[in-house]
Amino acid sequence: TLFYRLEAIHLGDLMRLCVRPGSKINLSPRFSRAVGGAPDAAEGTLVRTIKAHTKAVRCLALWNGWLCSGSEDKTVNVWDRDFRCVMTLARHHGWVTSVVVWNALLYTASHDSHVRCFNRRGHLVAKLKGHTGSVRCLQVWPGMLYSGSRDGSLRAWNADNECVRVMAGHAEYVRCLHVWDGSLVSGSGDMTMHVWAKPVRPPTPANTASSSPGSSSGLRVTVSRGSPEATTTTEIRRLATAGSSTRTSPNANGRASPVGGSPSPGGSPILSRLPPILTRLMGLSS
Repeated sequence: TLFYRLEAIHLGDLMRLCVRPGSKINLSPRFSRAVGGAPDAAEGTLVRTIKAHTKAVRCLALWNGWLCSGSEDKTVNVWDRDFRCVMTLARHHGWVTSVVVWNALLYTASHDSHVRCFNRRGHLVAKLKGHTGSVRCLQVWPGMLYSGSRDGSLRAWNADNECVRVMAGHAEYVRCLHVWDGSLVSGSGDMTMHVWAKPVRPPTPANTASSSPGSSSGLRVTVSRGSPEATTTTEIRRLATAGSSTRTSPNANGRASPVGGSPSPGGSPILSRLPPILTRLMGLSS
């Protein structure tokens, strides 16, 4: 028998119900969802809607048991398990495009061309500068933070928040980054993906300072529409040949002669360090 029909008359969240001992109460599925989600709710059922920001939400990440949301309103909101906003990080001057967690710190990227680093108390501990366009994406790999930007480049940052590598190659802005099979893959508005090999030795800020702007470190494979295998093989062989140039020494006539014979692409030390994904893309085995 239906005794009462409970309508949604509350202006805020309904936090708890109190039932007198000895009595029974059955909630309809509709009312259960209004309370906050029935334990037996069907999969895919909407149980709650959160008014999180004043503009579009662009990205989400988990951080120390909290949920972080980045928005076009230039802020990052941090939520507890009850979806209560416990802090707001408002340091950017443009849309927040990406948020990731690395070394227990929260890194946020924005259209203002900067990456910012926050500690658990919400204090700004570092501002990562270097990109000349909006930063569109962030990815951790391996033991470093990588950022992709509208300036067409990727930058690698170490645990001290120093830029240690600039990786150029895309003709347009870098839209996304992902780690796959031990390699870093970047997607761009130029309709290509670039596959980057893992660095052989850890880079240092000194190496970055001595390299020319826009130079890239590590091996790059371009995957584009058309003939990806030919593009990949040509690029790898070019890099392998460049990386295994023959050393010379003067002979009796004072002319330079090769030491150790002519290198072959198949025996190049660079090819021997390729990850499995690059070997498969080439269709070769070293």
